[in-house]
Amino acid sequence: MPTNFMVRNLTLDGTLRQIEELSTIKDKIINLDFSKMTKVRSIGMILFTTYIEYSVNKNHKIYYYSGSTKVNDRGYSYADHACFFNTLKVKNLPSNITKNSVPTDNFYPLEKIDVKELYDLSTSGTDWKKGLIIKSKKLAKIISNGNNVLETNIAYALREIFRNTFEHTTSNHLFISAQRHPSEGTIEIAISDSGEGILNVLSVNKNLNIYDGEDALKWCIKPGISGNAGRVSNRIGNEWKNSGYGLYVVSEMISKIGIFNIISSNAKLEKENDNLSTSKNISFGTTLLLKVNIDDTYKLSSKTIDNIVSKGQIESKNNRYAIRTASTMSKIY
Repeated sequence: MPTNFMVRNLTLDGTLRQIEELSTIKDKIINLDFSKMTKVRSIGMILFTTYIEYSVNKNHKIYYYSGSTKVNDRGYSYADHACFFNTLKVKNLPSNITKNSVPTDNFYPLEKIDVKELYDLSTSGTDWKKGLIIKSKKLAKIISNGNNVLETNIAYALREIFRNTFEHTTSNHLFISAQRHPSEGTIEIAISDSGEGILNVLSVNKNLNIYDGEDALKWCIKPGISGNAGRVSNRIGNEWKNSGYGLYVVSEMISKIGIFNIISSNAKLEKENDNLSTSKNISFGTTLLLKVNIDDTYKLSSKTIDNIVSKGQIESKNNRYAIRTASTMSKIY
């Protein structure tokens, strides 16, 4: 017998709880009922999408289920408009599900970015890294909504996060979505991939003392570390040479103007200013949440990035297995 599952609030904590519930279901057929959703956030849609992709790859059959006659219009309509249902690729979708949606001032719809798209964007068609720059800048321009400082910060962060995914994991695509919350003065950007997770990626490096997912997340934001596990670090030009500073710089810059979250390998890390905490959380792939206080973006500049990189290069000297110098691209703001 298939299991009917009621999807509730798609917030960060709410989605993590529901994924944990879903992961304990033994039935291979699951009907998802979305009719009672109320609160929906980009991070929830991203996490849920990644989990469903994982489940489908494990030969689970996931169906859209309209078991309720009355739908909570607020949460359901927002998720639909954000292309959540269409991106899920569950079976039995209604014909009126939104297929494409135009970004607005307050949200960027859920989008799947394939590495092939990055190749297509590059002028030569053979260098995905050039396409990566073009795509990052395009997305940042839309998400920042005319805030030039925010646009520069987002473009840098997206470039390094996308690059990290395609250099370090076997995943050939990722998901992104963003929301602006005017009443809170914040913007949230969620990015996720269905790769093997931070713990498995860093475990390639036998010199690191990594005991679990929480350890792995602490290591991945240290300067010069993640690059040691890269499988393509020496196949690219000098300016792109993998150095392990990407996630380190992004975590430092975002935590100065908001909150940096990374969820992977059954763990969650949160960093705000100099405060860092980790906890155990079920997860599939790797998901990042960048929550930015819009009015604080003025605190970041090219000098800030230079200082973060310099600090990281000094810190790397305390670890004999860390790369001492950041790549040229990690320094370009």
